[in-house]
Amino acid sequence: MPKSINIPADPHRVALDEIKVRQRTRKESGIPKTVTLEILYQAQMDILENQARIENRQLEILKLLMEGR
Repeated sequence: MPKSINIPADPHRVALDEIKVRQRTRKESGIPKTVTLEILYQAQMDILENQARIENRQLEILKLLMEGR
């Protein structure tokens, strides 16, 4: 019998943590002297990816609530 139980990480939480790490890395590197389109694109993609994850999670919760009725 195993002495420990392995509970897999929530994929939503893992993805959110990855986004937070990217944002924190950008923030810690300081404000660049020039802002490039690449920097703006990366920041915008993180925001949109996070928004999509939130919307998908909300739809999952709504679906579960509707099934419970």
